[in-house]
Amino acid sequence: MKAVLLNPTLQEASQLIVFFTGWAMNSNAVAHLAFPENTHILHMEDYRTPYLTLPIDLTRYSKIIYIAWSMGVWGAERAVAEGILPQPNEAIALAGTPFPYHDEWGIPKLWFEKTLSELTPDNRQRFFRRMAGGKRLSSLFAALEQRDLEEIRTELDTVLRYEQTHHPLCDSLTLHWTHAVIPSKDRIFPAQNLLSVWQACSTPTTVLTDADHYIFDKYYSWQQLLDEGRKQTL
Repeated sequence: MKAVLLNPTLQEASQLIVFFTGWAMNSNAVAHLAFPENTHILHMEDYRTPYLTLPIDLTRYSKIIYIAWSMGVWGAERAVAEGILPQPNEAIALAGTPFPYHDEWGIPKLWFEKTLSELTPDNRQRFFRRMAGGKRLSSLFAALEQRDLEEIRTELDTVLRYEQTHHPLCDSLTLHWTHAVIPSKDRIFPAQNLLSVWQACSTPTTVLTDADHYIFDKYYSWQQLLDEGRKQTL
């Protein structure tokens, strides 16, 4: 796992947002979001290993918020479960669950396995189009391709191998998720699967109508995204 501080020029901050991005992603996925006041943004990516070196001392912050998107929900859960990162004050799951390899609570197993076994440069582009609901974000897709294909293949294989040896249960979760956001048109984690797991885990939930798996094009700032993640419709 890799950690990068996105706004290092901000000298003092009392709040920290730790953002766990999705599989095959990099910080370009959220580069357009304006930074909130008095808040550092720590970007997490690459889940081939849970181990990481933090560029900051987490004890300096009075409040720590986790925002996890897609496979990042699994990454955040694993990091806390293995004692690598602390329990946050608040944790928001966006378009993902702690159980990514699951027919009812995550990505259907056949989809997951097919994505891994058939991963090529062309199929990575197809994944990006499913993620965003079409070709409209093609400039973003090009920026996301900075990550090596074999690296993201290993990343996905790591998740698969881990999930095949664990049994998902809500009461087995270590991280206390305070809210979940579900895009209604999600073609990566089916919306019904997202709804099923968060209802089963009694997590307050918001459903975004007419939204794809990649939801960030609907927001212009981290604060706006945070406010959305605190709403409850279900």
